[in-house]
Parts: sequence; structure tokens; C-alpha cells
Amino acid sequence: STTTMLLEYSVHGWTEDLREPAFSLTLPNGILDGATFDVYMPMIAYWIGVLSFIHVQAIIPMLTALLFYKLIVQPKKYDTTMACILAYGIVIPFWIFEPIMIMEYFD
Repeated sequence: STTTMLLEYSVHGWTEDLREPAFSLTLPNGILDGATFDVYMPMIAYWIGVLSFIHVQAIIPMLTALLFYKLIVQPKKYDTTMACILAYGIVIPFWIFEPIMIMEYFD
């Protein structure tokens, strides 16, 4: 029997994969009772979403590192109160909540 694969990719509101399989593989009766597996062609929308997410996850750390470098490292203010506030009050909480914000944005 042919089964449809559930998608977690919800940008377009899909809950089921309605594509036609490219081909099916049926196992012999002794292996998994002759189960049938369908092979689908890749979905371009999924890969565009993945690449967008990767780019966002690459750009945000670069901007944060640039800010940290310009405010703390370049002026050589390692032992100042501003360095501690920036590191422990802004950067670390940001990195804790940033993945959640990105996932909510892409959802």
C-alpha cells in the first residue's frame, strides 16, 4: 500500500505530501512483510526555506560579533562594566532566545 508522508514544513500550510512518487520500492515478503516505500522528487520550496534559515543563522552571528568587536575588543575595554553588561546582559540572553525568535519567524 502507498502511504503519504507527513510534512512538518508548514509555510504553505501543508499537512500531507500530495506529490506522486517518482518510484516505489517493494521489499520481499520475508523482510518487513513486503512493505512498500515510495521515493519522491525533492520539493524546491523546502530547500529554499532551509537555505533562507541557514543564511539568517549565518548573518546574525556576524553582526553580533562585529558589534562586540567594535565596542569591547577594538577599544581594549576588556575589564570595564560596559563589557560585562554587554556580554552578560545583552549577548548571552540574545543567544539564548535568538533561535526561538528565528523559528517563530520562519513558522
